[in-house]
Amino acid sequence: MNKMYFLILIFSLLATCNQFSIKKQMAPTKQTVPYQPSAEDVVDRHGELTNLERLDEFISNTRTGTVDEVRLVSYTTEGDAMLHDLSYDGKQIHSTTDYTRDPYGSGRIETVTCQGLDVAETTQNLRYVLTGCFEHSMDNSILQIEK
Repeated sequence: MNKMYFLILIFSLLATCNQFSIKKQMAPTKQTVPYQPSAEDVVDRHGELTNLERLDEFISNTRTGTVDEVRLVSYTTEGDAMLHDLSYDGKQIHSTTDYTRDPYGSGRIETVTCQGLDVAETTQNLRYVLTGCFEHSMDNSILQIEK
């Protein structure tokens, strides 16, 4: 009989710990002040794009060796801003993605150095893709526009 009570106590503790762990993973990581895009930012609000010509100008500048920088702002389903800064030093593109405003995301800032930025067009979409990146990245796509 004592073994039965002991087993029930163990299972109860395990179930309680498991529920706490799940709740903790689903909670937002931290709150920050909402980002207000500047007039220079390229903004993607769920497919509604603003200032896309600025990104095309940035690409043109990388092809001519002109130093330039641009910020892309995209929004999560919940409305949180994710910032993607591209900086060209005349030789390489330094790409920094800031996920700290997304309380359900990784909360990290990731940086990668790449050789170029290309536009890949298919019948379904237009994708802006970083190329020749030195750090391993799963997806070097920085913007995708559905046609």
